[in-house]
Parts: sequence; C-alpha cells; structure tokens
Amino acid sequence: MMKILVVALLLFSSCQKEQKTEYTASIKNSSTHIISILFYRDGLVGNLDSIQLSSNELVLIANGTFRGLVDIPSFSSSYFGSPQDSIIVIFDHRYRMSHYSVKPNVFSIKHHFRESPRNLGNPNSYDFESKLIGGRFRSNTHFYTFTDQDFLDASL
Repeated sequence: MMKILVVALLLFSSCQKEQKTEYTASIKNSSTHIISILFYRDGLVGNLDSIQLSSNELVLIANGTFRGLVDIPSFSSSYFGSPQDSIIVIFDHRYRMSHYSVKPNVFSIKHHFRESPRNLGNPNSYDFESKLIGGRFRSNTHFYTFTDQDFLDASL
C-alpha cells in the first residue's frame, strides 16, 4: 500500500502544466493611400491570398499558439508561402514594392530584402510586445504599420 502511495505522489508531483505562447500579427494602414497586398504561393496569388486595406484599416494576418514560452518576434501566417515566394505591396493600384524572404537572382527595382526593417515577411519588422501571464502563459502581439513614407518609397 505504501509503495502505491509513493508512486502516486511521484506521478502527480512531477506533472506540470504545459507552458504556451499565444501570438497575433496585424497589419495597419496608417497612410492616406489604398494598399493591396499580394502574397505569392508557389509563384501564384490565390483568391484568398490578397488583402486590400483602406486608410486606417487593420487586418489580422496571424494568430496561433507555440509550445513553451517564446519571447522573441515569431509567428506563422496562412498568408505566407514558402521562403522563395514574395509579397507585393501596391499603393493606390499603381506603385509597387516587393518584399523578398530569399534574395532572387532577378528582383524588382523597388524592394525590401528580408533583413530590411520594412520587410512584411520578417517578424522583426513588426512592433512587438510580449507579456508573461502567470508564469506558464505568454501573449505576443506583432503590429506592422504602413505609413505615407512607405508610399513615398514605392512611388519615387
């Protein structure tokens, strides 16, 4: 009987609740321009792989959970394709800026490579906030904000 009690105590004392991190990522248009975002997958943009943002509009592009406590910018979005795919941002249906995860052999004149602080596919380009809640749960939020400077960068 004593052995059963000791084994039961060991089992219950060694069990700990799993730590997790919930994340969200949003894009906001703070510019005065209409923004279209085309997310390429295997070289194509599907019907559900584009977003159009009016001025001051906000859209959620990612939400999910990681196991463990993650305190660095990181998220997974169903909008993003493979690292070889690109994201094209179009301002006012006219001016384009390409965002690349992997530097292609041939690239557009107006572009942001992965290491750019304005690359939409790079989690480090987002304003990031991480909150630890109760020791076992972390909440991470990522915000990317388009400004009129982004429009100027694409149009000049």
